[in-house]
Amino acid sequence: MKYIITEDRLEKLFNTYMESMYGDMSYNLNTREFILPNREIFGYLLKDHFYYGDYATEYRLNQMFGERTNELVLHYMRDHFPGNPIFGIE
Repeated sequence: MKYIITEDRLEKLFNTYMESMYGDMSYNLNTREFILPNREIFGYLLKDHFYYGDYATEYRLNQMFGERTNELVLHYMRDHFPGNPIFGIE
């Protein structure tokens, strides 16, 4: 059985997932790290590009959201941290 999700619905699902799992994420300007409430590092900013903090997080998100994961993460990070220019994701 094939299930088709619209682009808008996928973004809403992704944002809901990110809020439920990582909602209280903060950004440390000195270390350029995105930090979770449990003090784990979700990712880094390096030369205005986002890098995942670990492979397991990147892999899990890719398994759930497919080939559009990086685009979804990029939009999410830009929306939630507008003071930090993020031009790409690695």
